[in-house]
Amino acid sequence: MPKSFIEKINKTLKDKFTYLKLKDNIVNLKDKYIELVLIFPEYISEIDEDDKVEIQKACTKVLDTTLPVKIKFIKSHFDGGLFKKEFLDFLTEFPSVHSIIENDDIIIDEDKKAITVLVEPTIFRFCLERDIVKKVDKFINQNYCDMITFAFRQKEEDMLEDVLNESEVPETHLEHGGDRLIIPKNVDNLIGKPIYNKAMYIEDAVSENPEAVICGEVNDIAVIEYKNKTTGEDKKFYKILMQDPTGKMEVLFFPNKHTEGKFGLLKTGKQIVVRGKLEKDKRREGSLVFMVRDISYCSIDIDNFVVNRIVRDVDTEYRTVFPVDYIEVAQTSFFDLANAVPKSMLGKTFVVFDLETTGLNPNQEKIVEIGAVKIVNGVITQTFASLVNPGKPIPLEATAVHGIKDSDVMGKPTIEEVLPDFYKFVHGSTIVAHNISFDFGFISAIGKPMGIYFEHDQLDTLALARKTFPRLSHYNLPFLTKHFNIIHESKHRAVDDAVATAKLFLKIKEKEG
Repeated sequence: MPKSFIEKINKTLKDKFTYLKLKDNIVNLKDKYIELVLIFPEYISEIDEDDKVEIQKACTKVLDTTLPVKIKFIKSHFDGGLFKKEFLDFLTEFPSVHSIIENDDIIIDEDKKAITVLVEPTIFRFCLERDIVKKVDKFINQNYCDMITFAFRQKEEDMLEDVLNESEVPETHLEHGGDRLIIPKNVDNLIGKPIYNKAMYIEDAVSENPEAVICGEVNDIAVIEYKNKTTGEDKKFYKILMQDPTGKMEVLFFPNKHTEGKFGLLKTGKQIVVRGKLEKDKRREGSLVFMVRDISYCSIDIDNFVVNRIVRDVDTEYRTVFPVDYIEVAQTSFFDLANAVPKSMLGKTFVVFDLETTGLNPNQEKIVEIGAVKIVNGVITQTFASLVNPGKPIPLEATAVHGIKDSDVMGKPTIEEVLPDFYKFVHGSTIVAHNISFDFGFISAIGKPMGIYFEHDQLDTLALARKTFPRLSHYNLPFLTKHFNIIHESKHRAVDDAVATAKLFLKIKEKEG
């Protein structure tokens, strides 16, 4: 059924029944008819028979079919227990998620109509990558007229759990991302005064504010009818569900005769900025309500949102992989005297590293070996090396490159055990690799769900070699090490490649002076 079906119905009926939603459509080929299941909100007592006939005629017209069209009307009611059952049935479309979510993982606040599903970090990342939240929102929007907010959240104990030693918890801190304000662009006034103020993130709208400003995309609009207690006059107000990358918020707008028509122009999918009063909700203790005064269309630069994140602190000691001292008399041939060390290396620490993997895509493949060397004041001081159990078979084509087989990694530590130690090893250094975008892509993608962020300065020996030695015919690591007479015994093994790259890096620095 086209997404615009209800919009077409509303247009045909001149927006008389905008509260209707299409829950399901069934084409019965055996008995030759079409059945539409339409839902309507609880505040509508019933749909009278004349209205049902009018809606049925409009549906038949929009469908443009010769088959009889039957309409089934269902009053939408949000019930937490029933929702859990329907939600778990819906998740069967995503077996990897459905298999690990239990009834107790679904937290429902029926008063606020807010749903939170607690999942482990790996599943949380999977849900983000597959955009499952949008699919859940679509499922909710299709099955309920209520404004319901939904979010996946990482289980707190899993966010903090140290997978290296379950009895110990790594130190973490909440890192606030600086200036978390949005500058609305292309502001086009709709109601009230135009809004050029900076807007707070929805996630940060947690305290009373007489001049609060937020912006986001309109997810849903609902009309609520009520009777004025003083005059007995029939009135209505609107609930707008807004969303930005940090969360969702329900805001209320009470129109008057001057703003009613303008508000009717607002549609779902539009980006808006609103200004009003964020105050205590008298109906729900401990909650806030946003009373909208001004509304403007705008555009939002979603790519520049700054997130708060839980960051793992550098461990105080190594737990799984322990660096060893590097001793090689020959390395003095690079810089014969201490005062010959290039100034760019004095007082600085570099870590040169290399990875071997099961494939090329960091979002799908795994690390099978990490090798690294530390350079302090121009001298190689330590090595860091470990095979890694990828938790999946190593493809034959990958083994053909680096020679690492499934039997080699059997019983070896996982990346969750190795990476915190590597994070400690590179702490306070500039990281270096040959074609660094490949290796960095892996440690970055794997580190983020663990709260490990590699935000070090980076250098690429591939780019440096091209710049420093512009007349060479090739710049791959085997050619460069042969050209500079650098011993490179086990090619495509992580620690040997890292040592060779480190010596190449020293050659480049020697040339730079």
